[in-house]
Amino acid sequence: MPDPRPVALEAPSAPDLRTINLRRVFAPPPPRGAASAAAPRVSLEPVRVVAYGPSHERSGIVGLGWRWMTPGWLDGAVSPELAPELRAYFDARRFFSRAHHVAYLAGSRLANAEVLPIPNAWGGRPCLERFAADAQRRADESERAVARTDAALRARAMGLTPRRPGDEFVLAYLQVLELARPRPEGEAARLRGVLDGVASDESLGSELRARAAETIAYLHSSDQGEFTAALERTIALTRDPALRVDALVKLADTSDDVARAEALRAQIVELYEETEVDWQLARTLSDLASVRVERGAYALARADATRCAREVRAEFPRDPDPWGCAGPLAEAVAELAYEPSDEPTDEEVPLAFLGPLALAAMGSAYDRWDYEQAERVGRLLLAELPEAAEAPAVLARLRALATTDEARAELDELARAYGPTSDWAAHHRRRLAWDDRAPEEIARRLDALMNPGGFRWRRETAPAELADNLRARAVAVAETCSALLPVAPGRATLRVDTRGSAPRVAVTGAGRQGTRCLRRAAEARFRSLEPLRVRVELAAKLPPR
Repeated sequence: MPDPRPVALEAPSAPDLRTINLRRVFAPPPPRGAASAAAPRVSLEPVRVVAYGPSHERSGIVGLGWRWMTPGWLDGAVSPELAPELRAYFDARRFFSRAHHVAYLAGSRLANAEVLPIPNAWGGRPCLERFAADAQRRADESERAVARTDAALRARAMGLTPRRPGDEFVLAYLQVLELARPRPEGEAARLRGVLDGVASDESLGSELRARAAETIAYLHSSDQGEFTAALERTIALTRDPALRVDALVKLADTSDDVARAEALRAQIVELYEETEVDWQLARTLSDLASVRVERGAYALARADATRCAREVRAEFPRDPDPWGCAGPLAEAVAELAYEPSDEPTDEEVPLAFLGPLALAAMGSAYDRWDYEQAERVGRLLLAELPEAAEAPAVLARLRALATTDEARAELDELARAYGPTSDWAAHHRRRLAWDDRAPEEIARRLDALMNPGGFRWRRETAPAELADNLRARAVAVAETCSALLPVAPGRATLRVDTRGSAPRVAVTGAGRQGTRCLRRAAEARFRSLEPLRVRVELAAKLPPR
């Protein structure tokens, strides 16, 4: 019979301790040899792009996570008469949480018994079936127990005369949870008044007052102004690092102000460093890296994303990049363009992270026409981590970039190691079984890994395509730095010389910030070219109203 403790039903957690240095992933291009003095000169038509500033997408208030009431909020603030019902309520909620977790794990384990064989020590499938049925019965009982204790707690609180502030909070909290959306105005106003009275009562403990303010934020989660003010009040009152982090995350996720959202996330990271609370650290670092990539702070973004990659290893042993750190890291390094002062430092990331990082880096390099880098990082993944879930997708992209029949034939031969009956497929079928309850979902996701689609990559090889390709590169450079370009045409001039190992860029008429941005953007987007000398004028125009 399976051990009823949840850990016995969860996947074994043997973390992969292997790492890889970022210098190997983002290596500078190899020398090309002697430069040609007779490289063709190409003058492109002037480029003008719309000068959009940085954008910021709010995640929205609806869907944010909120924590259930816990005993520590109420120490000394409730009437003694309410204590028995409170204990029963909290006991029922703990039983509810544990019972539903075990029922989910047991049901998942039974559904995927063909992929993850049942250990003999568990007594075989009949025993697991009985255990899963018992676990589901306990979960159903736990729901009824919560409903009973909830009703008893409300009834006792309603009958208290007079009610202490803690009693008022408990009753208001339970009533807030059951209010339908949109909130009835009269009832919402009444509950807000009760909660505001608790939050304003200086005779109470600061944590109960803070939780009352947080409940006001939950009550008014569709009103940005009330929501923000209530969370700021929560932060001012609480000394609980976990609650402060929770409130700061919500404020950052819902802020319309890009700079404020970035400052809030930086404050969250600082708070993690001062305390032992780290449950949102990796996700915050990923968000912070994305914001900093968007505003052009690439070195900061690279540091955030690198740290994010390291933070998730122990928490997500089967998913090396649950928060999407690979994309910001690849974008940041690509924009830094391997300048000597901006080369990746000797930082290590988990080797398992190389899978998502390789895909992101290949995509970033392809978007910048840096085909040589795309090929280098794809080959690195196949050599260092052939068991990666992303290997078939990397092979497909390498084949799309191949320019000879011999290269395509070699990649087709490698692809045979990733078929439905391969060791690779068996490994990832088991990995997916720990995370997906339905066997059909496992099959669908595995098929998606083996047969990647959704991209149309091609590499320009015909000479006739050169002019269009060069103009596309120039437009991409101008769009990256549009907010820093002069509006008057004919002032900013970009000159790119591709005769060496890396493009050499000269900029005039764009100011100090514009020059730095254009130089970096051009260095990142004029790679993988034959020796050329390109000149183009760049200017911005105001966005349409």
